[in-house]
Amino acid sequence: MIKIQVRPFPLKLRNPFTLAHGSSSVRENVFIEITMNGCTGYGEGPIVPYYHNTKEQVIDDITETLKGYKEGEIVEMIEKGVTPLFKFSTSRAAFDSAAVNIRSCSMKKSPSEILEVEKTHNFIPSTFTIAYHDDIDKMVSIATSCGFQRLKIKAGLPGDITRIKAIREALPDAQLFVDANQGWSVNEAHMNLKELEGYNITLVEEPIKGSPEEIEEVAKNTSIPIFLDESIQRMEEVKLYRTKAPHLKGIVIKSAKIGGPYETKKIIGEARKHNFLIFLSSMVESSVGIASVVPFIPMCDYIDLDGPLLITNDPFSGLSYEHEQLILSSGGLKPNQEIVKLFSITLGGEEYGYSNRRNEGE
Repeated sequence: MIKIQVRPFPLKLRNPFTLAHGSSSVRENVFIEITMNGCTGYGEGPIVPYYHNTKEQVIDDITETLKGYKEGEIVEMIEKGVTPLFKFSTSRAAFDSAAVNIRSCSMKKSPSEILEVEKTHNFIPSTFTIAYHDDIDKMVSIATSCGFQRLKIKAGLPGDITRIKAIREALPDAQLFVDANQGWSVNEAHMNLKELEGYNITLVEEPIKGSPEEIEEVAKNTSIPIFLDESIQRMEEVKLYRTKAPHLKGIVIKSAKIGGPYETKKIIGEARKHNFLIFLSSMVESSVGIASVVPFIPMCDYIDLDGPLLITNDPFSGLSYEHEQLILSSGGLKPNQEIVKLFSITLGGEEYGYSNRRNEGE
């Protein structure tokens, strides 16, 4: 027997999260709980405003898609690592993350073993995200007090260079990553990158929203490595950008964007095949979303997995940060009482859970 429930849960940000795309102080993500054969697995689907998926759409996608399968078919898919045909990558990410946990529990193997992850690195420190604030001193204070030496500075807004310069002067030895979130024009990108070359920037993400040819024009005219995030969301786009933007250095991979742990492994392999560096990152997510990609850390060059540090009400425990390294408890993640209560409440209506009970012979 299998039981699947889906619930929205608001994550409260420690500081307002302002990007080139907009600002928010709360992100209401979608959580899934799957119980099967005595095992329970959780997954998370982050709701990101600039990807235009609402929590209602993701909940509907998960529940309506699952109603199209017999119960035995869903059990078999989970056991074989096969994903239902969801519409949204966020839905796939939530379901597959929970499914990997179910397989890990039932097979008594670690998620890394389930995913057959190849180790290439042992330790990679995470970056810590410094979101935009109109008070530069506030940004500098967050940067100097966070305890991280790798900082991702959100950019793509007026005054970027002034803010980055202030953080660099306060932290001369830190590694600085800049994420413009497609907020610069082509001309702004050329000017800003030229100036940033004097500040020892490790890499810049998504400087512009443009064609592969425009991105190549930006990338080939700067000494700063250029990485893409929003521009690459499907497997076939990896080869496209390697062909049309040969000066592009790397790809930012997010499980929720790609479609969960199984797809994440595939696209990392594809990116490596085309000689891209890998920056494993995340949306605003709780420990559940972050833990689902921990197995892939040894396959990557950089990681930005600080989501639980950016929120004040992480609904799970068991993931910690020690000397900028992610440590997952040997006992795995544990839901807190708030999330346990949330999943114990019967909300009414089939929209919040898997209630398909078709006979196997239909």
